[in-house]
Amino acid sequence: MSKPYPTDGRLYCRVTFDGWGCWDYTLAGTKGNITCPSFVVGFDPAFKAYKECLPNGTWWRHPDTGNPWSNYTTCVNMENLQEKG
Repeated sequence: MSKPYPTDGRLYCRVTFDGWGCWDYTLAGTKGNITCPSFVVGFDPAFKAYKECLPNGTWWRHPDTGNPWSNYTTCVNMENLQEKG
């Protein structure tokens, strides 16, 4: 979290911790990704979660809550769930 802001003159979303993972500076207009946390039951650490950095250098906010949102829905291995179901 104390990592300095990049000095290459480009715009980035800031480093953040969302309660489950740490997100590094992410270039505006791109998506950052992290390994899915293994401590969450049902998540597969072989998969990646992502967080969208908007072109204006802010993290995308969920329209229902207005809060910055990280997409962990990609962490669930649906094949594993169907086999157990």
